[in-house]
Amino acid sequence: MQLSGIVTALDIDIIGRETAKILAKIKQLSPEVRLDVRDWEMADSRIEMEQNAKAAAKRLEELRLNILKASEHGIFSAIDVIHLSAQIDAITEELR
Repeated sequence: MQLSGIVTALDIDIIGRETAKILAKIKQLSPEVRLDVRDWEMADSRIEMEQNAKAAAKRLEELRLNILKASEHGIFSAIDVIHLSAQIDAITEELR
């Protein structure tokens, strides 16, 4: 996901406090999702794989909600939201 690049390019001084909090959450969730998916891929057992998939799916949904919140603040366009949501859907589907 190129999400980190979009978020990092924003000038924190221009955006409001609430928007900055949403962006901070997105910045936090992005690498966590990446690690969850990696852990899922490298799981040694079916049970571990299912636990990692559940954790990743939960964070992906949280990431989607924060992307939607950020779009309400003008950070992401409708096209960005559609594109990022499609990527999240594809990853979530792969976890099943």
